Amino acid sequence: MFLSTAEPSPKQFWLFSAGISIVLLSLWFPFIPDWTTFIHSWRVELFASIFFSATLGFILLTSRSNDLLSIFSYEEKFFLIYPMIAFILLSAVSACWAESWRSAFHHALVWSEYLVFYCLVRHLLDSEEQQRRFTFVLAGVLALYALPAIAGYISIQIFGGTNTLGVRFSRFGEQVIVLLPILIVVTVSQRNKFRWIGTASIASAWLLVLCSTSRTTMFLGIIVTAATSAGLLLIDRSRERMTAIAITVAVFVAAPLVLNSPSLFTENESAPLAQRLSDSKGMSESNGFRQLMIALSLEMIADKPLTGIGADNFGSQVHVYREKFAAQNPNSPLLTYAENELPERAHNEYLQIAAELGILGVAILGWLLLGIGVMTFRSLSRVQEFPVIAFAAITGVLAFLAAGLVTSYSFRLIQNGFFFFFALSIAAKYLLPTKESEKSFDKPLMSPRWAVAVGICASVMLSVYCLSRVGSVIYQERAGMTLDREEADRLYASATFLDPENPIAFKSNGMRAFRDQEFNKAVPLLLRSIEMGERTSTSFSYLASAQILSGDNVGAENTLRKAAEIYPRSVFVQARYSAILQTNGKNEEASRALEKAALLDPTAAATWLTLITQGAHRVSSMAIDPNSGIVNVMDLVPATAIYAVMSERLIQHPEEQKFSMFKPAN
Repeated sequence: MFLSTAEPSPKQFWLFSAGISIVLLSLWFPFIPDWTTFIHSWRVELFASIFFSATLGFILLTSRSNDLLSIFSYEEKFFLIYPMIAFILLSAVSACWAESWRSAFHHALVWSEYLVFYCLVRHLLDSEEQQRRFTFVLAGVLALYALPAIAGYISIQIFGGTNTLGVRFSRFGEQVIVLLPILIVVTVSQRNKFRWIGTASIASAWLLVLCSTSRTTMFLGIIVTAATSAGLLLIDRSRERMTAIAITVAVFVAAPLVLNSPSLFTENESAPLAQRLSDSKGMSESNGFRQLMIALSLEMIADKPLTGIGADNFGSQVHVYREKFAAQNPNSPLLTYAENELPERAHNEYLQIAAELGILGVAILGWLLLGIGVMTFRSLSRVQEFPVIAFAAITGVLAFLAAGLVTSYSFRLIQNGFFFFFALSIAAKYLLPTKESEKSFDKPLMSPRWAVAVGICASVMLSVYCLSRVGSVIYQERAGMTLDREEADRLYASATFLDPENPIAFKSNGMRAFRDQEFNKAVPLLLRSIEMGERTSTSFSYLASAQILSGDNVGAENTLRKAAEIYPRSVFVQARYSAILQTNGKNEEASRALEKAALLDPTAAATWLTLITQGAHRVSSMAIDPNSGIVNVMDLVPATAIYAVMSERLIQHPEEQKFSMFKPAN
């Protein structure tokens, strides 16, 4: 479709491998600042779009043929290529009804990159040798990510400290489970030093999963390893093959033992992995959060079942549907979760697609899954007819799809999609007929040169999108560090011009005005950030504080009423709402709000109300008495809300802290 059928040269293969390595390692390079954009990650997408733009541009300029032939069979086009094109088109069209048309186009552009990657890989990886080499390239990338993960895991066992490994490394889990079956097959088929290199790659990939402490990917890692080993033994039970498989299994068993061995010689009670697996409270909270996301997804589906809310609009619209769900189910225990978080994804790829693209999106996804099902059936029913790497590839594909039921990332991180489509390309090469085996000739949808040009346009547009988003964050952060207020305002204006959908820029500007005690200026900025999706309970609290300090107690009451409707099971919000009602002379309503808070947690409710109305010093003095019904300030949750409340208190009552950073309110 994009390339000629000419045999790719080794130079082309290695240049492509080097480029993809740089793309995937863009998160690993420490010299690139960690600018965090709202909902969508920018770094890998930007590097990928630049690389694909250059690659396709080179193809367009150097190809001498005006009649480039597709390398795909009709079956491969029908089951894989056409569904991907349909998915891209539907995502783009959904911009017509999506709240955020930019996000809808972003989704279309990301899937365009998947199609470009798939076509390039299918062209370049034309032999098992090239597949083996590219497998080792991807394994090497994962090994480099495994190094800091392993170092961090061991240091926690020795020195202690906060465990952030899951947040930092769980995103690599799906990449590992896709690649692992292929890596095992490639390793088992090697001899001498290459087998040991492969074994080391398997060990590092598995250790990366263990360090991430992701239960889902650990479970799937064990499943795919067992399935791949069984498939290898089914095809070949020679002594050499059994020895190689035994070594692989030994690596899997030994890896967690070695990784957790430092905890045996330290005072720490248990290693992070053991803590994670035994953390019943954490597991319950994780399950509760997922159930909330499922409920909100179903709200979206019920609201717009045919078309959905628009591609990639889940993160920007989840707060709207949380409010609807809370209005209909105010006593649902699910509303306890995600009070101070900004859920970006549904933690279920299939529900998110259904919510964003409706029945049409589900139908297209089903079309793609049908093709994968056909390949799976062929790999199982005629296992002796195909190379074992085809079975391994489809195993990795199925593991990725299974992970999509519960993980946050799936196709939402472009690097995960690259691993998936690499495995899918191997499976398709062997499990779908080749073009030469077909009797009929299938004409391409468009001229191959036009197809390449469209791919270049999509890559360039994704580059522009990523640059505008990260550029907005750069201006936003520069504004926050600029002392001159006029210069800061100019930088904030540039940030919102580059990305009008960046609520953090409005919040940052509003919080700066809040710190400068320009409360009338802070209110509309903080309100705008909330309207754009920055709807945590802490954000509502800061807005209410700005309104109170500007003399608008009625506005603060309305703000906290809205917060209480969205978070009816938040002890903090209900106590905060009770306090403003009492200030406004609505004692009966204040009592009802406080009663709601007390029903949820009487100790926390009493502590929050005391902190809000009397300050931290009063809470600390009362908490000394175990019978006071008051706990220490830092035992309250969410922690960020503590600072939000204390900021208002210390502006109004700076005498409560001798060295307060705040001045008395004007």
